[in-house]
Amino acid sequence: MNNTENKLIQKIIMLIISFSLFALAALIRSGHLFRGGGGLDFFISPYTGAASAQMLFHDYPPTGEIFVFGNMVKTLLLNFSILYILSLFLFIASIYIALNALSKSGKGEVLSFLDRAWSLSEEKPLLIAFCLFLITIVLIIPMQRIIVGDNLTSSDEFSYLFQSKVLLKGKLYADSPEPVAPFCAAQIVNNGKWYSKYTTGWPLILTAGSIFNIPWIVNCLLSAIVIMLVFYAGREIYDGRTGLLAAFFLLLSPMFILNGLTMYPHTSHLLFVLLFTFLFFRSLKHEGKWYHPLLAGISLGFALLIRPAGTVICAFMFFIFAIILLISGKYEKKFLLKRFSIAIGGFVIGLTALLLINKIQNGSYTIFAYNAYDRAEKWGMGNFGHDYIKGFWNTLVSSSRLVFWTSVFMLESALISLFEKKRENYFLFALIIIPITFFFFFYSLGVIEFGPRFYFIFLGFLAILASRGIIAAGYKLSKKFPNTNPVHLFLVSSLLFMLLSIYPPILEGAYKFTRGNSINIVRNLIESQTPLEGKSLVFLRSDPHNKCSVFNSNLPGLDDKIVTAIFLDPDTNNLIRKKFKDRSHFTLDFDYRVNRYIIRPDYDMPFEKRDGNTKIQDLTYSSYNYARSVLDKEKAIEQINIALGISPDNTDLLLIKASILMNMEDYANAITILEKITREKPGEGRVYFALGICRLKTGRKKEAQDAFKRFLETRPDGVNAIKARFWLAYLQASQK
Repeated sequence: MNNTENKLIQKIIMLIISFSLFALAALIRSGHLFRGGGGLDFFISPYTGAASAQMLFHDYPPTGEIFVFGNMVKTLLLNFSILYILSLFLFIASIYIALNALSKSGKGEVLSFLDRAWSLSEEKPLLIAFCLFLITIVLIIPMQRIIVGDNLTSSDEFSYLFQSKVLLKGKLYADSPEPVAPFCAAQIVNNGKWYSKYTTGWPLILTAGSIFNIPWIVNCLLSAIVIMLVFYAGREIYDGRTGLLAAFFLLLSPMFILNGLTMYPHTSHLLFVLLFTFLFFRSLKHEGKWYHPLLAGISLGFALLIRPAGTVICAFMFFIFAIILLISGKYEKKFLLKRFSIAIGGFVIGLTALLLINKIQNGSYTIFAYNAYDRAEKWGMGNFGHDYIKGFWNTLVSSSRLVFWTSVFMLESALISLFEKKRENYFLFALIIIPITFFFFFYSLGVIEFGPRFYFIFLGFLAILASRGIIAAGYKLSKKFPNTNPVHLFLVSSLLFMLLSIYPPILEGAYKFTRGNSINIVRNLIESQTPLEGKSLVFLRSDPHNKCSVFNSNLPGLDDKIVTAIFLDPDTNNLIRKKFKDRSHFTLDFDYRVNRYIIRPDYDMPFEKRDGNTKIQDLTYSSYNYARSVLDKEKAIEQINIALGISPDNTDLLLIKASILMNMEDYANAITILEKITREKPGEGRVYFALGICRLKTGRKKEAQDAFKRFLETRPDGVNAIKARFWLAYLQASQK
């Protein structure tokens, strides 16, 4: 066997090893090799947000939070190390071995056909941008129709859609319907004025699709424009190759793709921030026109109308960068000051519009709609029980999830780019770190989500930085491995890796979520079980998730084919029946016997003529709906007291009253009710869980421990059982 044959065999063996390691990395990353998924659901499930942990330690005192936090971090780190670190190590090893094998071939560069794309990115950028636009459209529109379709993944999306319908009427708010309470809806202000709690920028863009009743298409088109903009921004800051690689990284990221399938505002926000970035750097060049800084400022001002907090962060960082440029002397100060002044003028236009909208909607220039919806919703520690432990947990969870929602090696490549020691690299890196720091102090980074969407704003900057890192690494590797093009090999390998490992479980999870979550189930059931002809009124009576306000998805005007109203007290219900007497009336209930929602004709017999059990049921659901959906605790207590007047010793009613009192933080009266139940009915295990919480809240740790023990002796399951075990372990540990 001659030397040539030995080299060929050696090359084949190395390629086989490379392929095997690559396949193993993909299997690990997809979650198929460890414990039935290896905890991958924690990183990719739409329900797994930072706030999910708050569900577990929401009721803890600080020392208890630390105890729970430690236990949860252990599980997180185990899953992360197996799924991410091991798969990434094998992925890098497979590329390294492949480069070794290919460098021995002596047959020239591998995948050299991609070099033509690099050349075109400089010579014909418009052609490249147009191709990127078409590729994105061809990918994202079919995915939208298959995975999401017309389903709304959250009440947030309905709130944006609601406001777009209001704007189509030429108004910033509609008049609240009368009576107000039955038409309360999640994320929508209803206080005489009826409008979304979110700022107006994204609903305004959404009107372009709402006019034609295809609002879903707006984000698909914007996603394609974002891909073009990240190419142009990368090209403007660095060069065409960087821009093209940045577009590749962004287009391959599941978080970017899946958010483009929804009606969330993050894609539009990124679009205007990237447009500002492109125009900002274009303005630094003498050949840049005077209108470039003006359009840059207007772009950032409009981004302020979409997501104010994220925009202010970006504006602050660009302001600091502008000062650094002025001090550095790289540009003429007079030239820079003129350009920056024009840009600030454009930004002020957007800021003025935002303040005027606040004044019209909320009666004050400085009060935002989300403050009018819930004045307790604020940034900083102490709001909604937020503290440093929860802030650290939120950041840890969202940051670790991010690596599963971006292209492989995207985060690592961004870090590699810092070795280039370019001022622009450090600036873009700061644009990534500052938002993470800002949201450390925010109580929730989302629950229902496609990726850690609060970090979406820096995804474009991350893609540009990652492309710089890959270019720098590729330059070093090309010296070590002649006759190869490491960048081209990485592009093909990462594309295959993502398609084989991450996309299958993520797309499957997204499809199941958009088809199976309760919002869509209720919406589709109402549409399918009410008459095709004529108009209907549906009372939202009972729901195990206590989310009638989420299902209450009426559009302004209340003239749609189906109107929904929250089932409340008898007098209010009768008012609604009279108001919509020209419609067929139905009631939505949850049938616990078959574990599904049902639609039945409205039972409109006068309340006083109903039997005792029916009255108690109606009052119970009315109490729940007042407490959970209308957020009127006093009215909820009133309803449950009427029911207790009919059946004074009814355990279910007493528990409901205790839970409402707990929600009002009146733990002393809640304990009185719960202890009364345990004395009269010691076998009621569910009572002990609530009693344990109340005692824990009032500092009675020993008695809380006894209550949790009694609860667990009943062998419960579900989230309360998990909480009770955690809390009992904490209480036992705190005594040592």
